[in-house]
This record gives sequence, C-alpha cells and structure tokens, in this order.
Amino acid sequence: MEIENPNHYFYACNGDVLKSLEDLLNFLKNANEEKISTHLNEERNDFSNWIKDILKDKTLAKNFQKTLDKEKLIKAVERRIKSRNKKDKHFVISQIQEAING
Repeated sequence: MEIENPNHYFYACNGDVLKSLEDLLNFLKNANEEKISTHLNEERNDFSNWIKDILKDKTLAKNFQKTLDKEKLIKAVERRIKSRNKKDKHFVISQIQEAING
C-alpha cells in the first residue's frame, strides 16, 4: 500500500521520501546507522509513530519500539511485507473463486 497524501509521507533526513513499507525497507537497508539514528534512538522513534499513525500497523510499530537494531528492524519489515502480500494473494483468489461460483 502506497500512501497518496504528501502530508502523510515520511520525509527522511537524507532527503528520501517514504510512501510505503517497501520504501521504509529500502531506507533501512541503504541508510547508514547515523541516518537511521536521526529518526530512531533512545529519545525518539519517528518510524514507529509513522507506522502506527499513518500506516495503521500497530504490530509493526511495536516491533520498532522494542529494538534499535537495524537488522532486526529490516527483518520485521520484510516479514510484514511478506505477510501482507500473502493476505492480498488469498483475497484475490477468494474473489476469483466467488466470481466463478457465481
């Protein structure tokens, strides 16, 4: 799911504009620790707030509150994307089955 409203985008310190979990994943994979720590440290957690408030994913937001470890965060986002894609695929299949069965 990509956010369409620019007011809800995540504007990263390096100039990246994040509009989806895929964008967040790419940012985490490519940004150095300094860039990530600008948004995620002991005092602040911009990613968790954005995930909870804008993407409406409380589960992933909680994962971001539990750790500052870049690799753990990457894995959490990858799992969430994979889980979401699986649900989307099952939904499409059920819609096709309903259409076929009338």
